[in-house]
Amino acid sequence: MLQRNYLVVLGLGSNVGDTKKNILAAVRKLPVTRKILSPMIKTKALLTKNAPEEWNMDYHNAVVIGRALFGPFETLNRLKKIEKQMKRIKLGKYSPRTIDIDILFWGKAILLEKQLRIPHKEVLNRYFTLKPTVEILPLLRHPICKINMRQALLNYNRNTRRSFTSEDHISPQSKDTKFSHQLKEY
Repeated sequence: MLQRNYLVVLGLGSNVGDTKKNILAAVRKLPVTRKILSPMIKTKALLTKNAPEEWNMDYHNAVVIGRALFGPFETLNRLKKIEKQMKRIKLGKYSPRTIDIDILFWGKAILLEKQLRIPHKEVLNRYFTLKPTVEILPLLRHPICKINMRQALLNYNRNTRRSFTSEDHISPQSKDTKFSHQLKEY
């Protein structure tokens, strides 16, 4: 049984309004303790083929790690309440949002329920979850694939033929301290 006090990794994204402020406001409300926020990154919106052009707004994304105050289902309920409080409106898949909060990892747990899947099913397929996770937990292992997040990001970049920039360089050291000065505890 999954309980509270597990190390959790939450993904946050916003592309409506003051996106950075939205993420910071959501972080303050998260039902976790000892929160550490990754640096925010800016990414393009994911869109369906028939999405309205006005949905094509860039996102700011970040990851928060912390200790859960509740179990995973209660945490999910509280995350949905935060989204609602922050005026998230669901207009369709990948519609713009003031805030989107997902549970990416719950310690080493695997949970495959209809309403909640841990680890998040798309965590390895999305730059906006991989990059911020690598910046604060590069050696975190995916409990199903057994691959660490640094390697997952390298694989993602290879598979998408995304070119590396100096900003994207991931150090081969066992501890990634490149961004440690930017991490903030909330």
